[in-house]
Amino acid sequence: MPSVPDAASVAPEIRNLVYSPQAVTPDPSSDSGEQTIPVPVEISVTASAPDGDLREVAFVIQPPTPSLEPIASGALVPDGSGRHATSLTAEIPRGGVGKYTVLVYAVSEAGRVSNTLRGHINYVAEGGPPVILDVLADPDTIRVSQHTILVLTAVVDDPDGLENLNRVVVRTPNQQEFPMFDDGVSVGDPVAGDGRYTARFSGVNQATPNTTQVFSFQAFDRTGLSSEIVEKAVRIEQ
Repeated sequence: MPSVPDAASVAPEIRNLVYSPQAVTPDPSSDSGEQTIPVPVEISVTASAPDGDLREVAFVIQPPTPSLEPIASGALVPDGSGRHATSLTAEIPRGGVGKYTVLVYAVSEAGRVSNTLRGHINYVAEGGPPVILDVLADPDTIRVSQHTILVLTAVVDDPDGLENLNRVVVRTPNQQEFPMFDDGVSVGDPVAGDGRYTARFSGVNQATPNTTQVFSFQAFDRTGLSSEIVEKAVRIEQ
């Protein structure tokens, strides 16, 4: 267990955060097919501890999605003038557009944690919109006399990588919108992160017999771009 900080000790302080870059836009012509892009990052702060017992000045670079693991972390090195600095190469997922948060803090030998300074590296991709490559319905013909589970699948890609996909939706014939999933868990989606998004519906056999029910699909990426709408017809028979 971590030691309990000495009640009489004073927390260290950090100030004057300087970091670069503050924005990243990858060059499309330099796309080597790798899933990440290397980004040189420099971070420095002024750190001090009233008791002179500064143990460490640390940094963390967090992705736009809080649930994901940090893309980089480590310690800043003192330069002898009160500044602590580091240079590193952070690997950002090619499709992981958004604001990456740079957090810096210090810890004293007594276990006291300083204030936290933060900045943002805004990663903006300039690729094209997502594309729905195919849509599938299983089954694509339903009889009203049978209770059937309809499984819809949208096969989606994005020029900036699958990580850049934000959401995929399906709209029912009456224009209700439902999310589709590619997490390997929800609504029976079989494999996570393969670009095949799943939705499931029951009660479709209650639709009017001898009609065609048209479902429409659309994908949205984290850059704010959207795919063209793709439709899939499901036949309802007596």
